[in-house]
Amino acid sequence: MNDDEGANIKFLNSNGLLALYNNGKLPVGRMITLTGHIKSIAETYTNSQGEVVMLKRPTMEMVDVQVPTGGLGAMPKDKVENAVRKTGVVVRPSDAKPAESVLDETPVF
Repeated sequence: MNDDEGANIKFLNSNGLLALYNNGKLPVGRMITLTGHIKSIAETYTNSQGEVVMLKRPTMEMVDVQVPTGGLGAMPKDKVENAVRKTGVVVRPSDAKPAESVLDETPVF
């Protein structure tokens, strides 16, 4: 298998990966790091005539799959433009408003 060919990775779980996919954060072609257990790997299948045929893309089935912290990698180029980018506001210390000092009254015993 060379780098131009891909592989199908199939996993079924309920730990939030489907929510990532449904929200558009896990499109086809995104590079991700997965951890889990390999259940099966297949490169061939048997067709209706009983012949063994090579799959166009090897398939790996995994169980107990998780994406570790920092495991979501690069998006495909066609999805990057549509991604929502969050921007923050930079405030210089000289422009910041001074915090109001609130003093608690001294308790009386």
